[in-house]
Amino acid sequence: MTMITCLIDDATPSHRALTNEHGLSLCIRVGDKSILFDCGSSDALVRNAATLGVDLTMAETVVLSHGHYDHTGGFRAVASLGGVSRLVTGPGFFTPKYSRKGMRLTRMGANFGPDFLADAGITHEVCGDILELCPGCWALGNPERSHSAETIPDRYVLRLDGEIQPDRFADEISLAVRCGDGVAVIVGCSHPGILNIVETVERRLALPVHGVWGGTHLVEATSDRIDFTVETLRKKGIRHLGFSHCSGEMARERIQAHPAFEACALCAGDEIVL
Repeated sequence: MTMITCLIDDATPSHRALTNEHGLSLCIRVGDKSILFDCGSSDALVRNAATLGVDLTMAETVVLSHGHYDHTGGFRAVASLGGVSRLVTGPGFFTPKYSRKGMRLTRMGANFGPDFLADAGITHEVCGDILELCPGCWALGNPERSHSAETIPDRYVLRLDGEIQPDRFADEISLAVRCGDGVAVIVGCSHPGILNIVETVERRLALPVHGVWGGTHLVEATSDRIDFTVETLRKKGIRHLGFSHCSGEMARERIQAHPAFEACALCAGDEIVL
């Protein structure tokens, strides 16, 4: 059995004792293993986990989908609990990330670096194409970008070798968890494109995708792109969708109204059993 527990999301949770913030954090129980996927913007996930009775010290492995603050900001607080022994990221995770508006650059990256991991005794593993985390659960990166409509806004940039360059999100990774005769895909923001990610998972694992959960960054997508995304997922036979965080109201409304899907957005305190 696999269970996903949402610890942080943007939306106001039904459980009013919990906190919401701009960010995402999911605790994934795969058999007897707990994996923490993303850590939100702050230590709010630690407080929410305590309220829910989720023991974060059982999550020896933390996976950070990419280097933006709203997925990494709570990692220090989680590490301070003493249970984390392994951090998994994509390549170039610590490259400084920014959002650019005209001449202004706003820092968007993680609030820790390799020295913090070394001091805490946490091993850093980099996922390239695919990395098995435990039986029935894989991290996948470097998605093949075959859908040209899945573009990245120009405002996302990196400071690399002293120069400002477009951020292609080479560090972004997702999870695939065994679910029946296929897998469920768990995503952080899907900056490289949700369809690109899903189709890469299908090819590399040679398994069908039954569900997609997490952030899809369709919040800035055009109506046509959202319709194309929804229709492509339908044609693939994907039935279970939980678009949250950066997915946007338009995408969520169209998916939840579509008869082909069983859909819900996960807020803090919500659980899904796969």
